[in-house]
Amino acid sequence: MNDKTAQRFGEVFRRFFETGYMDDLAELFQGESKVIVYLSTAEGIVYPSDISRDLMISRQRATSVLSAMEKKGFVSLVRDPEDKRRVQVKLLPKGEKSIEEKQQRLEKYFSVFVDALGEENLKNLLDSSEKAVEALEHTMKGNSQKV
Repeated sequence: MNDKTAQRFGEVFRRFFETGYMDDLAELFQGESKVIVYLSTAEGIVYPSDISRDLMISRQRATSVLSAMEKKGFVSLVRDPEDKRRVQVKLLPKGEKSIEEKQQRLEKYFSVFVDALGEENLKNLLDSSEKAVEALEHTMKGNSQKV
């Protein structure tokens, strides 16, 4: 890649990040939102240990996130009636609503992309982005340092 293309790449992505879209997208896949999405799709009773294991976060982090979510009214933490040492996690309507609002914001961004690019150009962008992500994943596989 020549210097001019590299500079343009950096400038376009800087502007892209400044729109706030990436913040909203990242928020959906991290922290509380990630837990809410998990709870909304989970079947049966969920325990903090399930969240820790399935989302690959420490038990301490899971406990911290769940405590904050309980204070906000997003989840309830209830003692398991059959094993008082365990706590069941239940998603509350306020938690469901918070994730729906975030998903609606992302859908608005998506419709801006479709309107600006058209469906065919958007498909090409997604195909190219997928190739780039696969290349990054391949490069990073087994390498704990960033490129």
